[in-house]
Amino acid sequence: MNTQKSIFIIAVSVGLALAAECSLASEGTHLVTRTQLSKLPSGCKAEEVTRTLGTPESVTRWMDGSRSLVYEISTHYDQLQHVYVDLGSNNRMTDIQIIER
Repeated sequence: MNTQKSIFIIAVSVGLALAAECSLASEGTHLVTRTQLSKLPSGCKAEEVTRTLGTPESVTRWMDGSRSLVYEISTHYDQLQHVYVDLGSNNRMTDIQIIER
């Protein structure tokens, strides 16, 4: 009986360690949803985009003064794709593009 208790404790410890590791690994990626994207009105300001979608994974600045806030979205079969929320030089949303990685 003592051996069974030890095996149980080890199994629970390993399970908790794996759960914690998975939690930390997923913490760095914030996935947006299509529902969140549909809530963004055309021409909204960058502040409204980040309020709705959260902090982007990265920001791409283009030579014409515009920029894209880059997010990730989970699609069919759990494949991740990039979402580019394009902002004009006036800091207002001009387009949303979902691009396969």
